[in-house]
Amino acid sequence: MPTPDEELLAAAESGDVAAAAAARAAGASLSGAKTEGTSNAFQHAAFQGHLGVLEYLLDEGAELDERRCGNGATALLLAAHNGHAEAVDWLLQHGADIRVARDDGVTPLFGAAWFGHSAVVQSLRQALISPDGDEISGAQKEVVKWSMWAALQIARES
Repeated sequence: MPTPDEELLAAAESGDVAAAAAARAAGASLSGAKTEGTSNAFQHAAFQGHLGVLEYLLDEGAELDERRCGNGATALLLAAHNGHAEAVDWLLQHGADIRVARDDGVTPLFGAAWFGHSAVVQSLRQALISPDGDEISGAQKEVVKWSMWAALQIARES
């Protein structure tokens, strides 16, 4: 019999909001529900592009920019890499930080471009061009500049 945490992961992966709510009612933890690669339910929902589960889990207290998956990936990065434009837009609208990269430096923009997700590249590019007023440091500007350049080069080639 699956544990509540396992039920929450399955609900996030399948996009079943009612099952996610039932798993939470049975005691599933937002931070405890994780797979072998250490991704949590919120990240599973982002990976699959399930907006309903993302919204439910965020309302339950999930962290937008939690870094997991064994490599420091965030929900935004997972949604971007898998081409889920609606999930990317939703995450950005809810305050996900586009500047958070994986441990190896891969950003959501770079990943989206690498996998040829042009709609996601455009959303992320727009978010970088007009951030919400947060100032970024000189070093971060360099990372953003080169990440954007690399992403656009890859997008042109694909």
